[in-house]
Amino acid sequence: MPRLRGGIVARRLGRPADARTRLTAARRLLETEDPFRLLLFGGGFAGDALAQLCDAELRACEAAA
Repeated sequence: MPRLRGGIVARRLGRPADARTRLTAARRLLETEDPFRLLLFGGGFAGDALAQLCDAELRACEAAA
């Protein structure tokens, strides 16, 4: 979650390279994370929803470049 949130903040601050790095790391970690931990620490969102958020933020970074 810290990488995901950091990526979102970096994108909003206009730092797309930093955002891409953080969001890519978050996306990789989401693939292997325990689903129960994701529900517990992910604000109640399932892993697939968080992965979709990462993907959307990464697309936004590409659009800004």
